[in-house]
Amino acid sequence: MNKLRNLMFAFVAMSGINQSYAIAESFYIGGQAGRSNLHNKTQTITSGSNTELVSASNTGFGGRIFGGYQYTYLGFETGFTYYYPSKYSNSITVGTPSITTTALDFVGKGTWVSPIGLGVYGKAGIAIAFLGQSGSINGGGNSTKVRPTAGVGVSYDFAQTWVADVSWSRIFSAGGTTFQNADLIALGLSYHFVDKYCGQFLC
Repeated sequence: MNKLRNLMFAFVAMSGINQSYAIAESFYIGGQAGRSNLHNKTQTITSGSNTELVSASNTGFGGRIFGGYQYTYLGFETGFTYYYPSKYSNSITVGTPSITTTALDFVGKGTWVSPIGLGVYGKAGIAIAFLGQSGSINGGGNSTKVRPTAGVGVSYDFAQTWVADVSWSRIFSAGGTTFQNADLIALGLSYHFVDKYCGQFLC
């Protein structure tokens, strides 16, 4: 949470640099990049007749691309997220066994933006998570999970068509050891397809 707090402080500080804008209703596309955490648990690694119980290294670079439509306060969005793989360093395999996760999400989004262009938003919906496991992990194999997802963020309209944000999002666990919470803390940038205004006239 300290990382998210520091990102938010930096984001709010940068928001005072430029003139603010109110973005009209529009389609938009964008991307986010930051730190992901898959929260995967200890796994048993097998190689021949050897087994080893290994803890996961779960954190690293994650990213998301997305698109949607924003009304005044409500909108909808779909996105594709890459999470840094969970890696299981051990002493019995040549390579490093891993669990990979990507996800496709469909969410509704509620947004409030202040007159100075600084806003907050929340989103919730469903995610389809695609898991791949190295064969040396006991029970390894590919699987797909449909899980609820939610997120919160702070945004800033720093141009007539551009919005920056910092956010936290989560795909919620399926319970047991099959799929753990998947988190992404990220900085984002989106482009909104709106007409630009120059005073009282369209540019």
